[in-house]
Amino acid sequence: MHNRDVITWTAVISGYIKSGWIEEARRLFDRDDAIKDVVTWTAMVNGYLKLNLKLEAEKLFMEMPSKNVIAWNTMIGGYMHVGEIDKGLDLFMKMPERNVVSWNLVITALTEYRRVEEAKILFEKIPQKDVVSWTTMVAGLAKNERIDEARELFERMPERNVVTWNAMIAGYAKNMRLDEAFVLFEMMPAKDVASWNTMITGFIQNGELEKARKLFVEMPEKNVVSWTALITGYVQLEKSESALIIFAEMIRDGNVKPNEGTFVNILSACSDLAGLSEGQQVHQIISKSILQHRAFVVSALINMYSKCGELGISQKIFDDTAVNQRDLISWNCMIAAYAHHGCGREAIILFDQMQKSGFKPNDVSYVALLSACVHAGLVEQGLKYFQELLSDGSIQVREDHHTCLVDLCGRAGRLEEAYDFVRKLGPKDSSSIWGSLLASCTIHGDLRIGRLVAERHLVEGPKNAGSFWLMSNMYASVEDEQIQPVLLKEQPKSKWDDEDVDEDEIKESWEDEDESPTVPALKPVPEKVPKKPVVKSTKEKTVEPAKEEPPLDPVAEKLRQQRLVEEADYRNTKELFGSKSSTNEKNIDNFIPKSESDFLEYAELISQRLRLYEKSYHFISLLKTVMRHSMTSLKAADAKEVASSVTAIANEKLKAEKEANAGKKKTGGKKKQLHVDKPDDDIVVTGYDALDDYDFM
Repeated sequence: MHNRDVITWTAVISGYIKSGWIEEARRLFDRDDAIKDVVTWTAMVNGYLKLNLKLEAEKLFMEMPSKNVIAWNTMIGGYMHVGEIDKGLDLFMKMPERNVVSWNLVITALTEYRRVEEAKILFEKIPQKDVVSWTTMVAGLAKNERIDEARELFERMPERNVVTWNAMIAGYAKNMRLDEAFVLFEMMPAKDVASWNTMITGFIQNGELEKARKLFVEMPEKNVVSWTALITGYVQLEKSESALIIFAEMIRDGNVKPNEGTFVNILSACSDLAGLSEGQQVHQIISKSILQHRAFVVSALINMYSKCGELGISQKIFDDTAVNQRDLISWNCMIAAYAHHGCGREAIILFDQMQKSGFKPNDVSYVALLSACVHAGLVEQGLKYFQELLSDGSIQVREDHHTCLVDLCGRAGRLEEAYDFVRKLGPKDSSSIWGSLLASCTIHGDLRIGRLVAERHLVEGPKNAGSFWLMSNMYASVEDEQIQPVLLKEQPKSKWDDEDVDEDEIKESWEDEDESPTVPALKPVPEKVPKKPVVKSTKEKTVEPAKEEPPLDPVAEKLRQQRLVEEADYRNTKELFGSKSSTNEKNIDNFIPKSESDFLEYAELISQRLRLYEKSYHFISLLKTVMRHSMTSLKAADAKEVASSVTAIANEKLKAEKEANAGKKKTGGKKKQLHVDKPDDDIVVTGYDALDDYDFM
């Protein structure tokens, strides 16, 4: 090209920058015959800033022969984008001239970083405010929970646009003032789709799903944000079945195509439900979209298949993803998948591969890795990685990391180390950490450390029914302790003073009562010696003359009182309803389980009672309700373990049904399919057609 002018040079350099070829753009920029003006220089500075190459941008900005207000705004915006507010302010003060964009840039950054007073001072100094200036300040005040000041400023505005109204509505919703938000929404002179989405999002953020759904139905026009907001709301409020229904409506509507956020959230719903067939059908839709290789979508697919018990498919998806398309989230999801299935060594190998690929682990990486070590029993490796985490000052150690370490040592029987670690945490300890240690004490039957944990966690800490259950189970597991594992209910002592209780049946002392609560020094714990049978000693105790026992510790006393409560309740119920069951015949009415074998027998009794109604239309609803009520006090990890067990059963059933129906599908009627009816320019052909068999519509 012979006649190259500054416009041509700038266009070519800008093209390189937009394509991410910053080095090629710089070589062209530095050529001796290059014709450059302030626009060319600004484009080059902006290219560096977009790639987070701040030092190169600073150097080039300082070398600029002349700068206009756009060049200054570009560099200020770069500082604000990376959070260097003071540098941006300093540059703002040095500007020879400013326009309204300069002021708006600085005010936006100050409010984003909660420096509201400085933003207010600058706002009042703006010589000519436009509607963007007013809207920026209103939105900034609302985001910083100064909603009344925002409303006052809103009323002062000489003119408002739809963005201003939306900002004010969003502010009210964020501050949980939905009534005022809705009044403002109704007052709007004109609403766009963003206005409806803002109000719907406000209802969802405050748990008002029914109102959000009603408003969604009334919308004159819906976009992908509208659908995704509603789906996300149902998922976040643990109503994943409803989220699937909304997604199916979206696909049937055909006017809007799902975006990345839609797929990520609906796959999360499938994960929560352990819904393999639903997840496979969503995967089918994804596989025919240009979004199938997006990092967030790939990570959501890995997580979904893992939670549904299909580790092999998760691994295949991860392996099929090109190395240059994997991000840290993808690696973390695959490590977490291995952890979920107890594949600790595979998780460690993948963790090392991730680092060799140039990815630095973050806090989520270490949670997944430590969890893998916990489930695989890799104690020494887990301790090594936890120490590595502590040595890395750039990663904040979270409660999840502490809980994993306690769980790691506790499951291995190293309760002394676990207790010493939690005790040294001081104010950083939490109910979940103490609860994890208490669960380990229950598993290993360590009454001494269990009592120390209980005194700290149950007496001083929050009242948690699951923790009381663990503690009572631990006492019940010791054969010479006659306390039944029941949930604690706070009762006044005097209520049962007149109760007719056989004193010979009540244990008034606890072993190790006089033992000092001093925690031994941290050292390797030897293998636990199996307990000697205590039946004989128990019998001997019954014939010994009664001795005056020391008072019980607070936890033991509460458990003793609760045993009296339950026995009295049981006797009263028996007398009231005239139970005629033989005491020698075990049934749900007279069987109180203690040991693990007792609980297995009790489970069989319950299942026999439930199976009487399996032909009923409401049987499935009954099972779901029983599961929900039974798992109320469980920790999340225990609930997931139960869910995985149910998922495994469901997958076995599904495979059996598929095999049984394989012959029928060849001759029978074709099942209703989920299809996107309208041809789309982003649909591609892939090899996932086998997934057409699944349909949750």
